[in-house]
Amino acid sequence: MVKSIPITERVGFELHVNATNAFNHTNHQVVNNTITLSTAGQNTNAPFGTWGLSALEARQLFIQANLTF
Repeated sequence: MVKSIPITERVGFELHVNATNAFNHTNHQVVNNTITLSTAGQNTNAPFGTWGLSALEARQLFIQANLTF
């Protein structure tokens, strides 16, 4: 979101707010989708199809203020 506020004819103020993962849902980074075949043609990768243990960062806000002239 951006809010522009004019102070004078030539000077202004801008406020920027950026949010990532604003709803704070868990977003897993990796799904194990590697198939390792044995000589018999069977998958030997036991965790195949499971979610990774790592997740993306939690809710983050970035606030920036600009003075333009």
